[in-house]
Amino acid sequence: MKVSLVGLITLLAILQSCKKLDETNPEAVLSKYMELRIEEEFKAAYDLISTDSKKSATLGEYTKYFEIPDSLKPQGRLIKSIAAVDENINSPSYRRFKVNGIQISHKGDSIKYLTYFTLKNEDARWRIVWDNIITQQADHSFNNGDYDGALDLLETAIKLDPYDAEAIEKIGWCYLRDNTKSDVVRKDEIMKNFKYALTLEPDEWTHYNAMASYYSLINLSDLQIDSYNKGLEMALNEPDKATIYANLSNCYVAKRQTDKAIDYLEKSIECYPNSAYSYYKFGVILNDLGKYEEAKEKYEKALSLPTLENSLQSGLFYSYSSLCLKQYEYQKAKDYILKALEIDPNNEYYQALYDKINNAN
Repeated sequence: MKVSLVGLITLLAILQSCKKLDETNPEAVLSKYMELRIEEEFKAAYDLISTDSKKSATLGEYTKYFEIPDSLKPQGRLIKSIAAVDENINSPSYRRFKVNGIQISHKGDSIKYLTYFTLKNEDARWRIVWDNIITQQADHSFNNGDYDGALDLLETAIKLDPYDAEAIEKIGWCYLRDNTKSDVVRKDEIMKNFKYALTLEPDEWTHYNAMASYYSLINLSDLQIDSYNKGLEMALNEPDKATIYANLSNCYVAKRQTDKAIDYLEKSIECYPNSAYSYYKFGVILNDLGKYEEAKEKYEKALSLPTLENSLQSGLFYSYSSLCLKQYEYQKAKDYILKALEIDPNNEYYQALYDKINNAN
């Protein structure tokens, strides 16, 4: 007896739907969750997150988090592997997994990704720990310079997921950026959190990038460069490499190796042409070299791109204002130093430049 293709597909679909998820198997739960996420079955995916995670985000908030305009939606996603990690962390209550995959962007680009998940055991049923709404709010506070607010949110996230290395690393960044705390406290918290994040996720490039910033703070430039280079080995995509190349350029500025610093910035922009940070740092180098027109071009390119976090954006405004003053563009210089002061009104360098502009005008 012949079976039609449509009938066979229908039968397979029925058999698949009848296959009950083994909720006692954490890898099976995560695999199903990833499948539902890819298929945008958000209600079913939400049902697989932990009870405490549901307290941090309603179904509506969870669904909205993943909303993407149709014009930007990826063409496809592929999970390459799901692997259990770190037996020392795994316990009757928690399991950790890493997922490697590929996403085809709306432009057709192939983007590799690596992401980690924590699962929690709830009465012999494994559930995904999901704290993304909290960490998203923390990122917003951090970008706006509210480091104490970000820290409060990140601590809440870590209570939910004790192994969220991204949140742990961001705590280190809060202490790195916040100059109001003592140097002793800052250095201890930065090192502790960056190191722990790297221990949890030793193949994540961002943690090497973070550790390099710590080495910079304690003036260990060779270790800083080594850490950046290790991050380059781990980086999966060109935009990730762009960040590290731009940071490496800063190392060679400090070593007074300007040509090498410029080479790294050119590599950064080649990897990611919309890096405001790279254009900003390029402008600083050219400004210091007295190449004012070229510096102005780089600064204005940076200003045309999406806004950086507050501590960097204010520096961009300050640097551009300084250049405008050199070129006798007093009103523009004043406009941009005022923008810098709006972000960081207590910065002595910004205040001094403001006074200098007023006296020159």
